Amino acid sequence: MRVIATYVRVDTEALEALRNTADWLDELYQGRVQRAQVIDIDKACDGIVWLLSRVSPPPAAPVQGGAFVFRRSLAPLISGAGGKKAPRLKAPHGPASSINPELVVEFSSWLRGIDPNELREAYKPQAMADDDVYPQIWVDEPGAALEQYLIPQLAKLTDFLSAAARAGQGVLVCFT
Repeated sequence: MRVIATYVRVDTEALEALRNTADWLDELYQGRVQRAQVIDIDKACDGIVWLLSRVSPPPAAPVQGGAFVFRRSLAPLISGAGGKKAPRLKAPHGPASSINPELVVEFSSWLRGIDPNELREAYKPQAMADDDVYPQIWVDEPGAALEQYLIPQLAKLTDFLSAAARAGQGVLVCFT
């Protein structure tokens, strides 16, 4: 089975239009939903999450009125974890998750600040194979899997999220 991570940039109006469309994915792929753009990162999602979970998390955000500061990894957002489930937006492998515009800004900023050398240092093909990270190409094609697959797919997603952040859009994450 081939599972593809798909991302959709949407504003509030486009999101509402999608929620009211039975075949929302078909409408998107055929360009019928204005103010929505779609990309996918092929099967790189799990590999990117694995890598990003091993690099520095974003700086802690100050909490108004309190001394406690929470610092967390945003890596799970790549797979939609941490977003809000959108049960009306069914995809082949479960409902889409919605990431609000404010979180898109924070996420995009963090991704833009990650040095590719930090990813290279975190990359451990055997550990990824041992962790059964999909699509299990890490040991067979170690250099190419990172340099020609994961890093370019992450750069593509980073550019996409940066454009969404600049436009004040949210992002839908689903698996097709």
